[in-house]
Amino acid sequence: MLPVFLSGCTHENPDWPDPDEGLVPKFVIERTEIEVPADSCRLEFSYIIENPVEGAVVEAFSDDDWIADADASVEGKISVGLTANDSQDVREGTVQVTYSALEEGFSIKIRQMGANTSTGRPDSV
Repeated sequence: MLPVFLSGCTHENPDWPDPDEGLVPKFVIERTEIEVPADSCRLEFSYIIENPVEGAVVEAFSDDDWIADADASVEGKISVGLTANDSQDVREGTVQVTYSALEEGFSIKIRQMGANTSTGRPDSV
């Protein structure tokens, strides 16, 4: 019988930083929750990536039909459009954000006031 030797690798892409060297990318966003009025609007969230990986991309999407046009094509910015909330009920939704160099993504929680509970304009982010 011949011996079998197995080898493994610690990360999938050899061009990406080695976690053992302390160069793991980190996604930093100022805000992960926001409350907005019932009016339709476009929100923009700024972020930075510490120890970015060349070729890695940021993507944003939402499964909520009132959160549309999630866009992460501009470096350092994520934007989404919200439709007006004609209901009197407050509604909550999420924008999912991923960075291809990281296994885990995160979400931005959006709480939109109902038609009769709206106050002011959306917070600037």
